[in-house]
Amino acid sequence: MSASKVDLLVIAAHPDDAEIGVGGILLLLRKQGFRTGVLALTHGELSSRGDLTTRARETAAATQILDLSWRGQLDCGDGRVRDTDEARAQLVGVVRELRPQIVRAPWKDDWHPDHAGAGQLALRSWYLCGVGKYAPGSAPFRPARLGYFMCHDLFEPSIVVDIGAVWEQKMLAVRAYA
Repeated sequence: MSASKVDLLVIAAHPDDAEIGVGGILLLLRKQGFRTGVLALTHGELSSRGDLTTRARETAAATQILDLSWRGQLDCGDGRVRDTDEARAQLVGVVRELRPQIVRAPWKDDWHPDHAGAGQLALRSWYLCGVGKYAPGSAPFRPARLGYFMCHDLFEPSIVVDIGAVWEQKMLAVRAYA
């Protein structure tokens, strides 16, 4: 049995980014028996629709629809997600605990500052996860793969996945957010 708690970890700047960007992939992998997880870096507190209580309720509903194995939350501050030493240490701790083989994050050059910040943070943290003397107290572990998903800025994808079989369920997860 693997020591990992999830096989795929999606790092998202905001609570709804995973559903929008890779909700179909999360569903497909879960249906194949993979353990899937989402880590939001903010609570979505700057959302123009709703408040923190509403966003938490929406996130719980989307989590059930996606049948996630794990969901977590950091508090990097909506509108302030950046690749900082503090954020790296927090993210490295989560990745080392969950031990995913695959990590997906928003495109590191997205025009939304939080999405770009999340992608850059994921890249720097991915490397540091394997550095033994970084963040003593947790065993080094670097996921086998780090990749990106599209948010606002389009780029040439290296992987395209047909999510037709789970499209309606993905849209239910997206619509969980008002």
